[in-house]
Amino acid sequence: MDPIRIVRCLCGTFQSEVDMGDFTKSVALTSSGGISHSRGEAIIAKTGFILGCNIDIERKVEFEVPYRPNKDARNRWQSQVDVVFSNHEGNELALIEYETTDLIESTVKAKIDKWKCYFPNIQIKLLCIIVINLFKEKVEQSWEMKDRSELVNSLRIELKNYSKKFENYFSIISLNDDSIISYLYKKGDEQRQKYITNWR
Repeated sequence: MDPIRIVRCLCGTFQSEVDMGDFTKSVALTSSGGISHSRGEAIIAKTGFILGCNIDIERKVEFEVPYRPNKDARNRWQSQVDVVFSNHEGNELALIEYETTDLIESTVKAKIDKWKCYFPNIQIKLLCIIVINLFKEKVEQSWEMKDRSELVNSLRIELKNYSKKFENYFSIISLNDDSIISYLYKKGDEQRQKYITNWR
């Protein structure tokens, strides 16, 4: 399982869906989240088929150490991941999360905070988060952001730091108004790739 190929293929599939008009801006920005999230998971799953991976939707993955968000909370020993790719033997995994615009910023960051609890786990080759970063003219909920660029940059710093501590690949893919940009991290190094898009 090649993490670099997975990230490139994810970007290519999203780019193709956007350019063909099958994944439109109105769908991506749907405030209910459900429509956008389901469509995003379908595109991710399509990528898995292209790559020949086994695919699980909303799969529970166990932590190596318990996650406890605060002292009053119970220990959590697993997390539900949006999409999981695995090789045919099932001993190599890529965990992929897809975040819509209606998800509160603190929830996104909490999800990333859980990632450190997966390690050490040599089966996980890649952890990737895909963020919708399309500009919203009007927000319908108080917690929604018109521009999520600051969130993306904050996550980039977090994943770069993770990559210095753990032997895995980490990636964030930002779906922007004019492009898709992927950031891939390994041992503190960043690989950046930009794909031009034509949203409809």
